[in-house]
Amino acid sequence: MKKILNFIYQKINYYLIELKKIGNKISLHNEKEKSLKNEEQQIWYMPRTVILDELEVRRYVLFTTGIICGLLLILLTWASVASIDEVAVTYGEIVTATKVSQVQHLEGGIVNKVLVKEGEHVQKDQLLATLDDTTTKAELQQLQARKISLLADISRIRAFVDNKKLDNNSSHLPELNTEKKSANEVTAHSVVEGDVALLNLENKSQRNQQEILLSQIEQKRSEITKLQNQIVLIEKNQKLLLQELAMYEKLIKKEYVSQKEYLTKKREANQLESDRVSLIFELNKAKDVLKEFSFKFEELNTGIQKDSLDNLNKLNDELFQVQYTLNKLQGRVFREAIHSPIEGIVKGIEVIPGTVVTPSGTLMTIVPSNQMLQVETRITTLDIGHVQVNDPVNVKILTFDFSRYGSISGKLSEISATTFFDQTSKTSYYKGIVILDKQYVGSKKNPLRTGMTVEADIVTGKKTVLQYLMKPIHTNLQSSFHER
Repeated sequence: MKKILNFIYQKINYYLIELKKIGNKISLHNEKEKSLKNEEQQIWYMPRTVILDELEVRRYVLFTTGIICGLLLILLTWASVASIDEVAVTYGEIVTATKVSQVQHLEGGIVNKVLVKEGEHVQKDQLLATLDDTTTKAELQQLQARKISLLADISRIRAFVDNKKLDNNSSHLPELNTEKKSANEVTAHSVVEGDVALLNLENKSQRNQQEILLSQIEQKRSEITKLQNQIVLIEKNQKLLLQELAMYEKLIKKEYVSQKEYLTKKREANQLESDRVSLIFELNKAKDVLKEFSFKFEELNTGIQKDSLDNLNKLNDELFQVQYTLNKLQGRVFREAIHSPIEGIVKGIEVIPGTVVTPSGTLMTIVPSNQMLQVETRITTLDIGHVQVNDPVNVKILTFDFSRYGSISGKLSEISATTFFDQTSKTSYYKGIVILDKQYVGSKKNPLRTGMTVEADIVTGKKTVLQYLMKPIHTNLQSSFHER
């Protein structure tokens, strides 16, 4: 509002001054008319040569005025026809077409050695630095020992289940021999010795239990055989005694034997039957005990097998977890030696020996070499509405004097989809990528380098000189006299 009031005040002063000038011109005109009348009166009395001189001066004045008006007309015509580029001035820097590679470490650690220097050219996979791997290697050796122990236990249990032997020179698992080659041989040998001794104890314990049950089974089988033989003998005696009783019954009817002798024989027959029944009971009891011993024997074998297989499954599960952790640690040990991911130039080394690197921390940056260079420029939010992809761009390298080395033509190939925020200037901007027509500047072909600052003039259109000169007037007229 204050700006508009100042503008109105200036306009009023301007019109007052113009009115004053007009008044002065009118008064001058009146004076000139009076003077002309006086001159006309004086002309009659002036010499002819003076009159001719006056006419010649007026002729020169009119001629000069005509020339000036013609020049002004020509300039006005040229200004309405001649066009100039309308540009959006942006600033940026030279970057590689391939983004720079940040050398980072996943887990972090303590830097042991830095093997490259700032600005050094490195090859892909070249060793850049190493981290302290003491703790990692200790954990790795501990896990390797645990893996050997698990493999030895698995080997022992499988040998026990398959009823095979295990010694110090061979393994039931080929993986154990492989691990023994990569681990401490003394540790592996002691682990295998312990498992061999434990396997022998387990086999001995199993054999002892089996022998006890087999002895009891054999004893019961002998007892059953003995009882069966006794029953057969009693049954034979019963047949003979029954025949004898039949004879006694005939004799007692003829009174050849006494009643007492007959009853004695009958008592003997009853006793034999009682003994037979008792033996049959003992036989059935012995058979039940034999079945129980046989069941215990089978249960012993299947139980040991089941327990062994359960332990084997648990050990296999633990071995899988140990192997997973071992692979992670082996990868970590490999990553303690940091290699270059690409060929390029070392830039921005941020560590020295002894520096503690945080997880995913950056150690240095590798700028790709032998890559096409391009310009990454910042387009203001005021200019973004006029900028289009494929707009021509004139790039001025600020380190080279533009008047001596000239500029590089290019084309705007990419505009970011959203804005970025500059923490330093506290402004938002869009990123634009400019493809350069050449990779050097000047007639001597001075090479471009990454990081060079540039001024990128993006040509957004054209307008005449007259439009450019009339823009302030048009802007002021459009923005004035609109207040409520």
